[in-house]
Amino acid sequence: MNRALVVGCAGYEDPDIAPLRHAQTDAARVADTLRTVCGVEDSELVVLHDNMPRTHQPTRTNVLRHLTRMAADPRDDGILYFFFSGHGFQAGDNSQYLLPIDCVRAAVEDTALRFDTVVRYLGAAAAPHVVLFLDACRNVLDGGRSVSSSLPRIDVDALCPPGVVSFCSCRPGRVSYEIDAIRSGVFTEALCSAFGSVGRCRTIHELDAYLSVQVPALAKAHGKPEQRPHSRVEPLGVQHLEVVSEQTLNQWRATTPIGAERRTRRVAPVVPAGTVEDPLLAIDFGTSYSVVSWYRPEGDVALIPGPDGRPLVPSVLHFLPDMDYLVGTAAVEATPYRPTSTIRHAKRDLGRSVDYLIEGRSIEPVLAVGLILRSLRRNAEEALGSPVRRCIASHPANFTLRQIDTLEKAFELAGLTVTRMIGEPNAASLLTLMATPEAEQDYLVVDLGGGTFDVALVEAGEGVAEVRAVAGSNEVGGLDFDDVMVAYAEEQLRTVHGWGGELTSTVRDKLRREAERAKRDLGYRDATTMLLTDLDDVSRGLVDISIEIDRTQFRRLTAELNKSVRATLDTVFTRLAFGESVSAWVERGGKVMLAGQGTKIFTVSEQITAVVPGAEVVSNFQETAVAHGLGTQAGVLTGFQKTFLLLNALSFGVGVLVSGTDGRICSLSPHAEDNKEVLTMIDPSRTIPTKRTEFLRLTGKRGVAHEITIIEIPRSSGLVFGSVSLVAAKGDISITVDVDANSIVRLTFLDQKNEVIGSHQLNELRQRS
Repeated sequence: MNRALVVGCAGYEDPDIAPLRHAQTDAARVADTLRTVCGVEDSELVVLHDNMPRTHQPTRTNVLRHLTRMAADPRDDGILYFFFSGHGFQAGDNSQYLLPIDCVRAAVEDTALRFDTVVRYLGAAAAPHVVLFLDACRNVLDGGRSVSSSLPRIDVDALCPPGVVSFCSCRPGRVSYEIDAIRSGVFTEALCSAFGSVGRCRTIHELDAYLSVQVPALAKAHGKPEQRPHSRVEPLGVQHLEVVSEQTLNQWRATTPIGAERRTRRVAPVVPAGTVEDPLLAIDFGTSYSVVSWYRPEGDVALIPGPDGRPLVPSVLHFLPDMDYLVGTAAVEATPYRPTSTIRHAKRDLGRSVDYLIEGRSIEPVLAVGLILRSLRRNAEEALGSPVRRCIASHPANFTLRQIDTLEKAFELAGLTVTRMIGEPNAASLLTLMATPEAEQDYLVVDLGGGTFDVALVEAGEGVAEVRAVAGSNEVGGLDFDDVMVAYAEEQLRTVHGWGGELTSTVRDKLRREAERAKRDLGYRDATTMLLTDLDDVSRGLVDISIEIDRTQFRRLTAELNKSVRATLDTVFTRLAFGESVSAWVERGGKVMLAGQGTKIFTVSEQITAVVPGAEVVSNFQETAVAHGLGTQAGVLTGFQKTFLLLNALSFGVGVLVSGTDGRICSLSPHAEDNKEVLTMIDPSRTIPTKRTEFLRLTGKRGVAHEITIIEIPRSSGLVFGSVSLVAAKGDISITVDVDANSIVRLTFLDQKNEVIGSHQLNELRQRS
């Protein structure tokens, strides 16, 4: 739950301290923004400014009272905000002070608030994130004496302490300004605008970028001298922390002027209306294509088609001029006429700070995915004749927690509750039980989709599919092979055929469609041709150009992609718990199960053969393997399927950064930069549910905060899940990592008395996009 302390000091009691015109108004505006946009409830919002009752005047005592209460609050979730608008100064010992309304200028150091005291109390709070908004260097035009006129101006750099997200109204050595016309400080106006319908800043990164542009622009627009904000964004990875509530995000998405989905026909019913109640859908949302299935009471998995009658629905979204939209095959067919209004491959952009510009409107990837999922849900409702509210879904094995979280949000936007999220190759592994109903059998599940490549080693038999190891790459998919072909075709057009026309979006769309077709052709031919018709050439008019390509050229062009495929295949075997060799796995009769259309690419087949030569290949379901596996799991969860069991594996590992180990216990330094070694708590590919406890020795003095950084394993991923600040009485603490069957990771910290001093869910720590 988010909390906030908002302080605005305008009318100072001491006549020797110059009053400010709008600091109290700034505090009221920021408080309202935090309440309505950032999800800070009234019970968690403390506002102190001149116009408030005496108990909420911005006095030194009132500020300290509420700071101490926040420091003692044991709740360890949400964001703690602190906003201050007023005067500040730097003392002779370089200490920084904020001036409350009852500060006495003649005894300023004794009656002001030391900034490090404020930071100490905020840092002692259990909240995982602290965000400071500080406007303590106001320029004074008249009335009283400016503190900065005879005392050193506050050091803005010192107002940005390490490990805290800090936004200051101006840069070091400069001052901030008020605007009488709008009764606000420049910084506050920009801040409130950032969280309004204009800025729509969702994350710390977006807020930082917006303020850096908007603050100087506002100052200039109102005839003020230059004012540029100053910020410090720590700890590492916090840039993607969301600072607005989920309700606000959904409101913004809902108010993006998007129309309705247009269809020329409905999906044909597959059962009589009213015969299916509260169905549990299984959705394989893919980068290029999506497949929906459900488990029929009769005891089998059935695919749900799109309006065109085909179960493979293109994951494509096309907007019409009035912002109504098309999904699937209809969107693909409309693309040649308005290519710039089409969104493809949005799955790859989930968790990234990118937007699509359509008809002058900004569309987030999560919204684009949500609209496609909403259409898939509509397909199911029309086919089943019943409302659909629940589903199980899949995600690539190498998706980060941030990407998985964003994918879940897209399902929420589509009106779907995800009851279980499973890794894509893990879901496909359930099909091994159909191929091997009784005898035990090892499988290498290989899933190459449009945007990701996933593999899993599975042991199947006697109704149980146990995922023993998983690996994946988000950097290689069928699209990347298409991109290579497109680049080759462009080069051939210019250098070989002398085409001098413009590579418009329409021409690029032709290139991509021909590249996709040629890639498929080479799966069963030694050579093929890409035919580009009606190209506008400056000197020759409309021309048709054919570009030849054979398997040898394709191997050369895709060499780096093939290396990536091979590396991922090799990696999954290194993650086996007991380190079985590939040759031993093949000798024991291991088989390969193919999933995803990308596994039809002949060079991918060559890499599989090179890694596991002689292994039998099973390709019964290929394009729909994940959807069939999910459908089977839906049958398990609904009680219709009682013979199959999936023992899932975690697609990532969890580690803690420590300063060292003596072999028995690891040490944790209070200085974050000293904690460089990785203590692995949960290995990748560990069967879940699972739990592990380790002990840490705190090397700092008693009562000193120690920051515990939680990272993803392997470390090469570079992902920091988040950090936790703990203060233990003394000595050792224990940390327990507990992962349930839904891959939800919980952290628990105990002191030497076995009393809980911290408890977090990992998705609360992760830096959400």
